[in-house]
Amino acid sequence: MLFTKDGEKKKGLFGSCKMASQIAISFFDGGEKFVTGSSEGLLYLWEGNQAAKTFQIHQGSIQALTIINNQIYSSGNDKKLNIFDADVNKLSSVDLPHYAKAIDVKNNVIVVGTRNGCIVEIAEGKQNVVMNGHSDGEVWGLGVCPNSGMVYIILWICLNILKIFFIRFLPVVTTIKLLFLILKIIKLWPLV
Repeated sequence: MLFTKDGEKKKGLFGSCKMASQIAISFFDGGEKFVTGSSEGLLYLWEGNQAAKTFQIHQGSIQALTIINNQIYSSGNDKKLNIFDADVNKLSSVDLPHYAKAIDVKNNVIVVGTRNGCIVEIAEGKQNVVMNGHSDGEVWGLGVCPNSGMVYIILWICLNILKIFFIRFLPVVTTIKLLFLILKIIKLWPLV
């Protein structure tokens, strides 16, 4: 289901494109064109609510998608990070230790959060494991603050956890257990 800027619902029309469960989405600048990734490794290029083309880009599900500077970054169950131009021509591919659940890019440095909770920085073809997750949960969200260079990570394993650290200065600067924070806020609420 798609929603217009005015909140109007529109059904996604697959037309001649194979219909499959959609797992990930990202928009090009302007918001009229976007891509989705399917459970079958297909990348769908959309124009409005119409699927225009599909491309087989991964073996297995596409787990993460992001578009930055008109380049499409994707990761799938095949543990690959693929980079495409806006016309879905493959620019490069990187083998990852685990598939990515979150991808961000800043100053030509790619940062991915993997299924097992690792944070991997990729620069000039070299990988650096910034944080080793020890398989304690997958990274569901990741973003690099454009001003400070801090990396914000949302991990999920029974509890929501937000970890904040400087990509260049480890270990973790601050860890906030969101559930604890919520309980603390609720407990203090009557006192405010």
